[in-house]
Amino acid sequence: VAGGFEYLYHNHDFEFNNKFEGKSAWEHMVALCNPAWVNFEVDLAWVKIGGYDEIQLINDFKDRVGALHFKDTDPTKTPRWVIAGEGTVNMDAALKFADDNNIEFGAIELDESPCPPLEAVAKSFQFFSSKGYN
Repeated sequence: VAGGFEYLYHNHDFEFNNKFEGKSAWEHMVALCNPAWVNFEVDLAWVKIGGYDEIQLINDFKDRVGALHFKDTDPTKTPRWVIAGEGTVNMDAALKFADDNNIEFGAIELDESPCPPLEAVAKSFQFFSSKGYN
């Protein structure tokens, strides 16, 4: 892309909840977007909430994944957003995918924090540091 920029589309659950012609909106977007111009920042928690296996999805579309959004969720809690590693997203497999596929950018975010924001940042840092990322 001109200027060295890459456009990455960030998903939510609605791309997986909405289907037509037997495929999810996500699958249609991947098929219709030119990879020279558009790839994807996969939000792992929204994939999970959308009813898909987040690790299977990133592996199925690995040539189109430009970044990962390391967000975690636990549907039994309110808010459903939890510190990375405390929910249902397979963070270990996602980190391995990132390493194996030379993913150089990842975002860590909570839509709503289950604790004070600075505490959430510290816990997230501790989790990723414990996995060798800091």
